[in-house]
Amino acid sequence: MVKSAIAGYNTSMVAYGQTGSGKSYTLLGLLGAMVEDRSASGDLGIVPRIFQTLFAEIMFSFFIYIKKNQL
Repeated sequence: MVKSAIAGYNTSMVAYGQTGSGKSYTLLGLLGAMVEDRSASGDLGIVPRIFQTLFAEIMFSFFIYIKKNQL
């Protein structure tokens, strides 16, 4: 999903299911894990993990660009 977004494709994620089945937990994980303890990545949901990967890819691409162009 992240590589497709970086390549310019639109991406989306949908969670569908019965009330109380864990959709919010799957997408977000424990809410405190996003704010308080970032080292506990086991408690993160899909969305925070995607954002971590997305921004890591952006930073990597930026450093490659700078190295290539010697800015």
